[in-house]
Amino acid sequence: MKQSVWLGLASIAILAGLGVTGITAHADDISATTSQTTAGTSKATFNVEDGDLSIGKIDSDTAFDFGSYKLSDFGKNQKLILKSSSNLPKISVTNYNTTVSGWTLTAKADPFKSTDGNVTLDNVVFNLGLTGATTKESNLDDAEDTYTGADAGKAAKAASATDIMGVSAKVLSGSPALGVSTASVDSSATNLDISGVGLAQLAGAKNYQSTVTWTLNQTPTAAAAE
Repeated sequence: MKQSVWLGLASIAILAGLGVTGITAHADDISATTSQTTAGTSKATFNVEDGDLSIGKIDSDTAFDFGSYKLSDFGKNQKLILKSSSNLPKISVTNYNTTVSGWTLTAKADPFKSTDGNVTLDNVVFNLGLTGATTKESNLDDAEDTYTGADAGKAAKAASATDIMGVSAKVLSGSPALGVSTASVDSSATNLDISGVGLAQLAGAKNYQSTVTWTLNQTPTAAAAE
């Protein structure tokens, strides 16, 4: 250790004797003597293509279960409410097509007929409501909302209770709602209003059934004027 110290002191003494007072290297001194030549440039690109507008499959075994009644019950029950929510249809619309300015989902219920085909009920009102409409960037569990803040109005919107008996009524819509939009049947807003059905029509032990048809419609973006 002493040897190292004395060698260091000797080196300092030699440098002092030679008149060297300091050694400093500056980055700007080095760059001043460095020349640069640009050989050329490269591009980095990627392409985004439009996708499709589609609706998720609604299984034919899904059902609106309004329960079972005695004939005497209809003097007291003017509206039949859902008795089960376990098999209700699940609504999902996917839109990755930017040429679509808007879309609507409609539902239409055929008249209730007895399963033996002998009786068709008149004046039934089928109120259907959807709730909880959201529009996400994908169908992943942690997907972000496609629209927030001032753009929130572009997300999907569910209609309140709407009569779908015999007419295609709008129940869900998007403008343009890009991504995956979902909604659920609102059990509290969905019912059958049978106040216009006479007791004589309901006479006899029969099962009644209606088929609900779901249809997705799109509004194309207007072509730009040439």
